Amino acid sequence: MESKLFPLLATASLLFLFPSFSHTVFARPNPENQSPFAFLKQLEGCRKGDKVKGIGELKMYLIRFGYLSSTDPNHGGPQENYNDDYFDDRNHSGSSSFHALPRYAFFNGRPKWPPSKTTLTYAFPPGTRPDAMAPVAQAFSTWASVSKFQFRLVQDYKNADLKISFQRRIHGDGVPFDGPRGVLAYAFAPTDGRLHFAGDENWTVGAKPGAFDIGTIGLHEIGHLLGLKHSTVKQAKTFPFIEPGKIKGLNDDDIKGIHSLCG
Repeated sequence: MESKLFPLLATASLLFLFPSFSHTVFARPNPENQSPFAFLKQLEGCRKGDKVKGIGELKMYLIRFGYLSSTDPNHGGPQENYNDDYFDDRNHSGSSSFHALPRYAFFNGRPKWPPSKTTLTYAFPPGTRPDAMAPVAQAFSTWASVSKFQFRLVQDYKNADLKISFQRRIHGDGVPFDGPRGVLAYAFAPTDGRLHFAGDENWTVGAKPGAFDIGTIGLHEIGHLLGLKHSTVKQAKTFPFIEPGKIKGLNDDDIKGIHSLCG
């Protein structure tokens, strides 16, 4: 049987933190609230060899996050048709290689903080919701208890190693949020240091129906700030899906991952 596009869609969905375990990751948007990932909806059911508008966009997302390469290994130059709308062998092998990753995983090139950099400062911009600071601080303390890192809150947001903020929609970094019940948060690999929560989500402290716990999501994203990519272990903190009303702590897979990367 020909390979369907589902593994590739699954790969794309795993790049982001979604609020549901459903395979239907992207809800049908209404015209006034268009998701930036709406182009994926039309790709469902696609097979290898098909040409469908939107596959080129998906390829660019996978290249951006390191699951596909735009470089030809034979001559070091650009691959032919690396951003066209054909679902080809490269797409399928890219998605398959994702599923073959270890249970914990690292970003391409294994970026990490310099060995001498064991104390990281973090800050919130002025106007940050006050109830976010304590759970994020607790999330940092949790990571400090299982790693070589220590974290220190500072007031100098501009020069902090880690910058924690709540953002909405298009906010200037090329990765727009898509509104309620979409992408909850994301963080950049070391040593960028930015962690963005989606400002349109229903946030809370603790487990409450229909809301997302700031500390749980913060704990997840701090793992990315330290260099961990998404885990395939459902119980791991770096597993990329979370339901509203849930709280999760660190799992042995998270701890093994940070020890493997940073010692």
